[in-house]
Amino acid sequence: MRKIQTLLLVSVIFATSACDNGKKEDKNAISQSKTPSLSITNNQTIYKCEGINVKATFIGEDAAIIIIGDNKLEMKNEPSASGAKYSDGKGNIFWTYGDDEATLIMSGQKDRQCTSPKD
Repeated sequence: MRKIQTLLLVSVIFATSACDNGKKEDKNAISQSKTPSLSITNNQTIYKCEGINVKATFIGEDAAIIIIGDNKLEMKNEPSASGAKYSDGKGNIFWTYGDDEATLIMSGQKDRQCTSPKD
């Protein structure tokens, strides 16, 4: 029975791959098209993080640019139980929750609670 299931699965995969009509896709082009453009034309919010001013630019739901002083951190969205969590993969995290609260985690530093002044 297991051999039949395996053969069926292989047949389906083969048949599906044969239906591409000879088109070859550039895997780099696919990954580049899914990478968000990190332009600063999206939703910006200014936060106060325990004495540190932070400008957060959110690129859809996929990425964020966090600017602290002269430092620019390009971050990608990561799964989280609540809120929106962004990380640069170097230990720096910006985690938003609610409309005006966040946590700034800088590698090697204490966590900072952030608020965005309401208009």
